[in-house]
Amino acid sequence: MLAKKKVRMMTRLSIFEESTAGKKALSICRFFKNDYIRWELIKTAISYTIGFAILFGLYVIYNLEKIVGTVTALNPKIVGQKVLSLYILFLVIYLVFTFILASFRYRRHKKNFNRYDRELKRMEEYYKDTEQEEDSMEDDK
Repeated sequence: MLAKKKVRMMTRLSIFEESTAGKKALSICRFFKNDYIRWELIKTAISYTIGFAILFGLYVIYNLEKIVGTVTALNPKIVGQKVLSLYILFLVIYLVFTFILASFRYRRHKKNFNRYDRELKRMEEYYKDTEQEEDSMEDDK
């Protein structure tokens, strides 16, 4: 009977570890919540900055003829302020969205991880109980 219980526990743990949700939960929950969210925000800010630079560069290349024609009439300070304000506005919106999504993901995966952790503790208790029984059987001999 005890061997069946041990096999069931080990099977449940193994299934969780091998599942997609289990792998994701184990990788996310190795961080503290704030560290995980901070890491996601940093990745988002970097990828957004790269994407913005690429899109801005493409926009400039596409409208190069118009820009060159009006270069004397353009005030670089005002243009820079507009570009920077657009960059910051969309970055903040994107970071808020990322913060909400990362918090939700962490919470969801933490629940799965807590179930896994409880099952590991049960397994540890099972091994301690089995070990104590073996020790008491050896003492009786």
